[in-house]
Amino acid sequence: MKYIISILLLGLIGCANNEEYASTSLSSKDSTSSVITPYGSKFSSPQTASRESAETWKTECHVNEDNSSYYFSFSYVNTDVSIKIEKYSDTDCVTNFSVQDEDHTYSIDFDSKNYKITMGSIIKLTPQSDSAVNLYNKDSRCNYNDWKLNLTKECAINEVENQNTGDVLYCSWYFEDGSTYSSNQSILYTTCDKESYPTNLFQFTKFTIQ
Repeated sequence: MKYIISILLLGLIGCANNEEYASTSLSSKDSTSSVITPYGSKFSSPQTASRESAETWKTECHVNEDNSSYYFSFSYVNTDVSIKIEKYSDTDCVTNFSVQDEDHTYSIDFDSKNYKITMGSIIKLTPQSDSAVNLYNKDSRCNYNDWKLNLTKECAINEVENQNTGDVLYCSWYFEDGSTYSSNQSILYTTCDKESYPTNLFQFTKFTIQ
């Protein structure tokens, strides 16, 4: 996840990883006119996340240029944001490759559609295939050479991403109320940038609640 949040990383983020099956960018070209829900509505991420919501928001399956794929999901609880990147070695998000978990903190002005994410220090990697195990051991990923299938190890953030502990990402979001769709499915659009709050809606990533 070199720049997830540039995605948002966090699509929130716009993040991409530097693994064989993770050279991704969460930037999306999905964009429509938005229906912003007011404070106190059923939407609680990120606007009312400090009220202990634990909603999980997830992308559709995204395909990388190397024909690998991934899902990107996140949830807010109080001032924390937890991110999960599920990576696959095919184009359909079917054949497991690995999972990346990370925790960061964020702050938001309830009257704003902007928020900041402060990068944490640890990323957890879990190889879910023999190919991931072989790659991690070959590269001595995170200075380990004893990777095993489904064994989770902790890595320093700068061993996995082009980020350092304490780095700040500037993020923006908007929300479409599910009542505007026959499926009654609410949609969150968000993305982040290292330099300033994003304003180009065509760079926002689409998330649906799980």
